[in-house]
Amino acid sequence: RWHTRPGARLGRTVRGLLALPAFKIAVAAAGAATLAGVAVVAWLAVGGTDKQVSQRVPPFELVAQVTVVDNSRTIGTNVAGSPASPATAEVNQSIVRWNFRDSAHSRLEIEFIKPALAAHTLTIAISGDTMLTYDTGSNAYTRGPYQPPPGAWAMAPIFSILFGPMPFDNTQALIDSLRQTGSGPVKQVNVVGDDVVLGRKTVIIEMSPTSTSSGSDGLATSSGSMRLWLDEGRMFVMRVASDGGNSGQSYELLITDLNYAMPANKVDAAFSPPAGSTEVAGGGNSGVTSSGSSSASTPAGGRGSTLGIGGPGPAVMQGKPGFLAASQLPEGFAISGESSESNPANELVSVRTDFTGRAPSVQGTTFLRIEQRKRADGLPAGLQTSDQATINGHPAYRGGNGAAKTLAWAQDGLAILITADALPYAELERIANSMTLR
Repeated sequence: RWHTRPGARLGRTVRGLLALPAFKIAVAAAGAATLAGVAVVAWLAVGGTDKQVSQRVPPFELVAQVTVVDNSRTIGTNVAGSPASPATAEVNQSIVRWNFRDSAHSRLEIEFIKPALAAHTLTIAISGDTMLTYDTGSNAYTRGPYQPPPGAWAMAPIFSILFGPMPFDNTQALIDSLRQTGSGPVKQVNVVGDDVVLGRKTVIIEMSPTSTSSGSDGLATSSGSMRLWLDEGRMFVMRVASDGGNSGQSYELLITDLNYAMPANKVDAAFSPPAGSTEVAGGGNSGVTSSGSSSASTPAGGRGSTLGIGGPGPAVMQGKPGFLAASQLPEGFAISGESSESNPANELVSVRTDFTGRAPSVQGTTFLRIEQRKRADGLPAGLQTSDQATINGHPAYRGGNGAAKTLAWAQDGLAILITADALPYAELERIANSMTLR
């Protein structure tokens, strides 16, 4: 069907370029959290058929803020005798700018702000039957075919958040479609109130559940809810917020500026890749691959480890080819999880290793994370603080993430971030200075 092909193709191309699994948006993002487990996409629409819709979307420009909070991936300290008390949740923040002239001419920009290590701007420009996708992090772009949807509708590529123009003639049609969204039980969808956003009256539509999970007993549990602030006069979603329930994720998108029904010739939808950027092949069917593991702790220095630490004596992080490996890690720390992202050519673009252990100043288990990402533009500005150090001859920056300490620097085409919730900066610098390229 027409409304599945462009989105699928675009998703593959963008994931291939950015190596963000399933678009961890914050949408951001990288990436990309697959938001709240809700399979809500604007193009679940038009009643699931190929029929043309009657309403046309006029030209517009909008700006929106997006925040995703993922409590399922935290940095924290587990004090002995008490449940885990995370110092910080994983927070993704981004700014979205969408300039829509018509269904064949538009430009979508997503400025990923947090997490800072993955900060970059993604631009998707559509001109006729061609789509160009450019990423500042890699300074690379792809160019490929695009099939505009019929009916002159607006399509927000890559988003799994419903926002902006809806391809429905009225509120009830949107509600009926939401009730059948995704897998699991039929959703409860109702109008629960009204509000004003940017001077426009909206009705608030609530949908639940948004997340379904199975426990150890095999029984399914549903939880979570999502609210849409819908401008009925324009069938335009101005705000969306979700409590992910058992998924541990919540998000909010709020349109902060909207210029609606503009003269078409005033909408800036054009884009050209900057000088010096590199054209790469678009993502194929494989898209990006993401892998991860979580295991019981393997003591640093223990024999036979399958997670990258091995041999007696000082802890050794063996690392991945093309990335840094640490030869000095705190005694008694162990790998608790690993994850990586690869591009369609099966080349690693990022790796992350989590450790748990004990620090003298804390009773209980503490946390250490080493993240590395290939970046053509060096260390993101958001990690460059005024508190500087030197790591392996490179400028490094001490910072913080909630109660956790961070150390960031760039070398060998990589941006590196070390985070710990109880270790002193001197220990982070000792670890960093022991890291060398594999």
